[in-house]
Amino acid sequence: HGAEAAFRMACEVDRDGRSIVYTTNREQAEFKRGQIHGYGADWRLPRSKGSMSADIEPAD
Repeated sequence: HGAEAAFRMACEVDRDGRSIVYTTNREQAEFKRGQIHGYGADWRLPRSKGSMSADIEPAD
């Protein structure tokens, strides 16, 4: 995602505690979840201890 979409998702997480990052098939969703987990701590936030969490759920 670009910076604008990423910022919007970060605001959703702050407000709602979660955000839909990607809607796709299960295999691709598992790949994307791995990318999120593999990112690590956010270097811009001194209090960041590690990667964001990411769950896979069936789409509505």
